[in-house]
Amino acid sequence: MLELFLSPWAMVAGGALVSSPIIIHLINRMRFKRIRWAAMEFLLKSQKRNRRRLIIEQILLLLLRILLVLLTAILVARFVGWAFGFGPNQSTFHLVLLDDTPSMTDQWREEGVPRDTFSLAKELITERICKNALNANTPQTVQLIRLSNLDDESIRVERLNTETLEELRGILGGLQATAVRVDLVRGVEKAEALLNARPTDRRLLHIVSDFRQRDWSGPEADQLTARLQALARADVKIRLVDAAHPFRSEIQRVVLHHDNLGITDLRPETRVAARHMPVQFHCTVHNFSASERKFVRVTVNLNGIDRPDASFTLLSVPPGATSATFTLSFDQLGFNQVTANLEPEEAGLPVDNVRYAVVEVRERVPVLVIDGDLATSSKPGGDTFHMQTLFDNVRGAAKGYELISRGVGELEQPNLDQYPSIYLLNVRELTEKALANLENYVREGGGLAVFLGERTNADWYNRHFYADGRGLFPAPLAGRPEPPLGEEELTPDFFLDQYQLFVRNPQHPIFAEVWDPKIRGLFKFLAIKRYFPVARAKWRPEPGKVEELATLPNRRSVDDYKDAVQGLLGKLPIDDPRYAKFAPSLERHRRAIRELLAGKPLYQLANALDLLLRDTGNPENPEQPNLRELWEQPEMRGLHDEIDKLREIVQYGDPLVVASRFGKGRVVAFMTTAGQRWNNWAGGFPVSATWTVVMIETQKYLTGLSGDENRLVGSAKDFTVDAARYDSRIRRFFWPEPKDGGQAGGPRGDAAKVANLVDKGEQVGSVRDQRLTFVFDEARQPGVYLFRFYLRPEAAAEPTPEDRAVAFNIDTAAEGD
Repeated sequence: MLELFLSPWAMVAGGALVSSPIIIHLINRMRFKRIRWAAMEFLLKSQKRNRRRLIIEQILLLLLRILLVLLTAILVARFVGWAFGFGPNQSTFHLVLLDDTPSMTDQWREEGVPRDTFSLAKELITERICKNALNANTPQTVQLIRLSNLDDESIRVERLNTETLEELRGILGGLQATAVRVDLVRGVEKAEALLNARPTDRRLLHIVSDFRQRDWSGPEADQLTARLQALARADVKIRLVDAAHPFRSEIQRVVLHHDNLGITDLRPETRVAARHMPVQFHCTVHNFSASERKFVRVTVNLNGIDRPDASFTLLSVPPGATSATFTLSFDQLGFNQVTANLEPEEAGLPVDNVRYAVVEVRERVPVLVIDGDLATSSKPGGDTFHMQTLFDNVRGAAKGYELISRGVGELEQPNLDQYPSIYLLNVRELTEKALANLENYVREGGGLAVFLGERTNADWYNRHFYADGRGLFPAPLAGRPEPPLGEEELTPDFFLDQYQLFVRNPQHPIFAEVWDPKIRGLFKFLAIKRYFPVARAKWRPEPGKVEELATLPNRRSVDDYKDAVQGLLGKLPIDDPRYAKFAPSLERHRRAIRELLAGKPLYQLANALDLLLRDTGNPENPEQPNLRELWEQPEMRGLHDEIDKLREIVQYGDPLVVASRFGKGRVVAFMTTAGQRWNNWAGGFPVSATWTVVMIETQKYLTGLSGDENRLVGSAKDFTVDAARYDSRIRRFFWPEPKDGGQAGGPRGDAAKVANLVDKGEQVGSVRDQRLTFVFDEARQPGVYLFRFYLRPEAAAEPTPEDRAVAFNIDTAAEGD
């Protein structure tokens, strides 16, 4: 428009138009004749008095008329100039954000023809967005970014026309939805950066997605809304293009969607198994619909071969998650690929119907035992003796394990990662190098079990092993065992009918089987004669990281709790008329508890307090009402919690078994010996039956998946190894599931070749503090990936590559709904 005003003829015409009000004003002042008239003389004198005010008013009126003509000229010039091509050609920038996450594979049939959401989304881009842009008479630029690969800006059309539209249609035809989940807010952040780079263009953001509820009402919803509002304030026009089926309207209150089943978890109980040893798998199927599904078949494949013995049918799958277990044994050494598969669905996501897992199979699983007293503990009753009996029993429950007993110096060796688990038995302390090696071993996914004994140096454990909660050991120790060495051992009275151990979490895999009501009675015959107490006053266990699994009974005198018990009994609402119907039962419990304060065993007091809180009464006897109704009253919740806390204090003594996580690995600490020097667990009848189960489950727990080995597609997996032992390069492979059966992947120490491996190239790691780290973030499709590590020539006489394997799966929990 500025060019229009700089034209000479335009300046002449504009000057004439602006001058017209002045000319008219001057002409009007000349159109009168002077006639003297008495009355007019009076008016003239009045006018002279108001002349200045009138002149100012006339000047203001003149200026307003000039401004009006000027504004009219500008308005006319704007439309006339653009109409004749004198205005600027402002281009329009269309940025298309295409959702290509797994949920976009949602499929259905339309008149017998298979359709899917991603194909529909590509059609909407070309047939709605681009064709509408073609009708504009200004330049149109289109750029497309995919949610799964936001750094790829290659799909770009600088000037949209019929030819470039066909080219774009061809590019879109080759795109496929991916298995990678990316939060929509990340895509909007990338779009914001690209749009800000074109401030002079007219900018439009088109978000093409299925708009799942999780994106708009989940934790990221506020951040996503804020980003979109910021773009709107920056004059960016936002268009939400819905590709979901069934098609949804703006006025529709109930959102329609396809029902879908997906496998959200497939997890073996151990990542390393012995040949022919049965391994239990946990499989979770999620029903994302609102109705029950019946007779859902799950087919299990091992290295691409259907295993009917492991496949199973879920008779009923209600809305939500349903878990099941199956068992597999392996006859091929190396890494074995296991998949769970759902039958194809008429509608829904096909990509979440399969889940991958990988198990390393060895001839026998090595278990490293570090004994602080090698000379005597291998004799009957010693720690190593009972561990050897357990793990070397080829006909027993632990078939397939090979126990390797070594001294503390073995922990200074650089190849600890060859052992899936390590046991420390009655170890006094470790050297600085051994402790550093052991920490790196557990941090990278190893399993450690620790048993204490008379050689344990509590001071060293607290300063270096526990290290204020930063170290491997999960709890601080008291300065000496209980009872102190040299004093008489504890002698539990088996006739008291009291549990000598309480499991705090009955669902924990180590104790879930033995704490069954039919079996737990055996713990009445457990004799823990000496143990190391935990210094509870200094212990601050981190929730979710440290867990007290088993606790000894409280052995203090009942007299220590008289005042606290009497105080709570005085708070019982026996005389409150609002709770008159509960008074007889409360009085009966109060008398029974007071009688126990007269020197009775402490466990009986704990049981009495527990009964007070959980007494369901007798429906046929009004004198015995259901006390749970009383404790459910809002005003009684505080008293209920006080009684329950006191009951816990009275019942539970010192921790006996504590578990924790350290990095990617797991640690389990037993505060007593593994042999019979401090207890009868390993060899005393009948409680020894629980020892075998607990130790086998402990071994499975230590070598189980911590969540790191079964990763989500698109996430990063890091490996950290000893830089002095391993070469700075590794080679990566993708291992597709064999279609007609195939060879297992190369095991550790064997560079066996697999026919269908897809080479992903080499990768060079980074070295820091003698540790070599590799970060792999290129898993773009679900399945098993193999990583081949090369040993340095000086680290082994015949350096043979070592393989490791990781299964990557889609984020079904987030994408399947």
